[in-house]
Amino acid sequence: MPCPLCGSESWKPVLTVPVTLATVEWQFRYVRCRDCGLVRLNPRPKQDFLLELYEQLEVVNEHGDGELFGRAYLTDQVSRREFVERHAGRGRLLDIGSGDGQFLHELKMSGWDAEAVEPVTSQAEFQRNSLGLEVHTGTVDEIDFGGRRFDIITLWSVLEHVPDPRATLARVSELLAPGGRAVVGVPNLRSVEAKIFGARWNGLGAPFHLFMFEPASMRKMAESAGLRVCNTIYASTASTMLQSLKSIIKSNDSPAADSAPALKMEIDWSPRAKSAKNVIFDRLVVPAYRLIDALHLGTGTIFILEK
Repeated sequence: MPCPLCGSESWKPVLTVPVTLATVEWQFRYVRCRDCGLVRLNPRPKQDFLLELYEQLEVVNEHGDGELFGRAYLTDQVSRREFVERHAGRGRLLDIGSGDGQFLHELKMSGWDAEAVEPVTSQAEFQRNSLGLEVHTGTVDEIDFGGRRFDIITLWSVLEHVPDPRATLARVSELLAPGGRAVVGVPNLRSVEAKIFGARWNGLGAPFHLFMFEPASMRKMAESAGLRVCNTIYASTASTMLQSLKSIIKSNDSPAADSAPALKMEIDWSPRAKSAKNVIFDRLVVPAYRLIDALHLGTGTIFILEK
């Protein structure tokens, strides 16, 4: 399959990711284009197959996956809102691929004028019915916004999922108001966590993550869609690290696999214990991640795009 960015058919393997789907073990291979450097899944699963997998995903509220996971996850959502306010300002916002809706909910609680697009029907319904959010079901290419333009468009962990990222960014360019900005967050393949966890790194997300973007390939992709990268920030999310640990514990290759259910059940802290855990998280984990981000080795890369 030719590279969707430059058309080259020359590539080299990066790594192979083992994934179990419906009790069947699959092997998904990531390759790097020798000409433009874009990392992609090759061969790529058929889109119908992926859509069926997405629809089968259970809408899970991360709050209930243990107090530690819940705190890390909520911290990530607040950090995302604060990040957008710092680097893109405030205004009418469109969130593409809103997932479980927690980021959009955080915006709503903070007084934002925001709406979202979510292609997975079950997740879009959950956001509308359970969270009271304004969410359109479908892809951003399918939705008619009635001529509305947005000051800010966010794509958190989305662009790596779409089959044609160039077309998605071109649509983003159309929907941006004059002076508007897009915030694109993607996993950082060169992060410390990617090196530590390897094929078990949660940021890979095979087979759902079709692409892995780096600064050079993102710049070329954005320019081909009429946008330019005006800033690149490295930002870690503790929930990704915790999910990677969880994946290793639950993997069949881990001797701790049988104890994984017990691990979740044992997280039942008293108020005093919760307070102690929060102090550890705020005073140790957060500063450590800030140092890692400063070295450009954070969990994710956030690109700020403008026309």
